[in-house]
Amino acid sequence: MPTSIKGPLLDLGPMEVWFGVKNSETQLGNYYESVSARFSERDAMIYESAHGVTPVDCVKIGQDPMEVVVPFTRLTLALLSSAFPGANYSAGVPSYFEVKNDEIGVSEFDNSSHLILKPISGASVAAAIYWLHVEHAYPLADYEITYDTTGQRVFNTTFKSFPDPVNKRVWYIGEG
Repeated sequence: MPTSIKGPLLDLGPMEVWFGVKNSETQLGNYYESVSARFSERDAMIYESAHGVTPVDCVKIGQDPMEVVVPFTRLTLALLSSAFPGANYSAGVPSYFEVKNDEIGVSEFDNSSHLILKPISGASVAAAIYWLHVEHAYPLADYEITYDTTGQRVFNTTFKSFPDPVNKRVWYIGEG
């Protein structure tokens, strides 16, 4: 009997987005279309005059932050405020969500939280061995709210990673 081989994050399908203080994260809600996670390493080319513009070696110089882009949709104001730094939300009467320009100079690392992408397998969340974790993630809003009769409103949010100051880890898959 053939056995199924699954990739380290499963091969296809939706997932849930969780964000907050580690071990107390909150599921943020629905998204539209696809969520993307991008991570890349950087290097610098080494040259010698005898080889002209052809590099003779490359030296690794670091990594770009992992960026996870989530096009949220149909969020409650409370959930939207949890993914929008500096936003104020009140559930009182009247309820409101407001954004002020008072986050200038605020450290993103100091205000980062734990981000988890939990793939869906069948009708439920997959086992923790398939979860992608970003230990220190900071959300940045990139909203273009369109009002029309054919497009769905989305709240693009990019979570940017930072390395842990102790173990240097940026992201991991599994129960880490």
